[in-house]
Amino acid sequence: MDRSSLYLMFVARLLGEPVGEEFLDLSGCDVSSLKASVLRKDYDEVTRSLLGKALDEFYKNYGFEAKGSPDHLITMLAFMAHLARIIPVRV
Repeated sequence: MDRSSLYLMFVARLLGEPVGEEFLDLSGCDVSSLKASVLRKDYDEVTRSLLGKALDEFYKNYGFEAKGSPDHLITMLAFMAHLARIIPVRV
């Protein structure tokens, strides 16, 4: 599953749509603490535990410093906004 599909799945699930339930389980989850390391059920436990570190390095390569947890949904969306500012859109 590519990252953009995961983000769209998050949005749909947060809006109450029943999509991606085999990959994404939001039951009993506080929306303010959504983290990829918790929600990515398609990764094994060890891989999920390394997501924050890998994402932080990825962000740094693009000049972005995570203020909170690197695998938090809000941080990911902030990074996407950062990329939208630094990478021109070509049409």
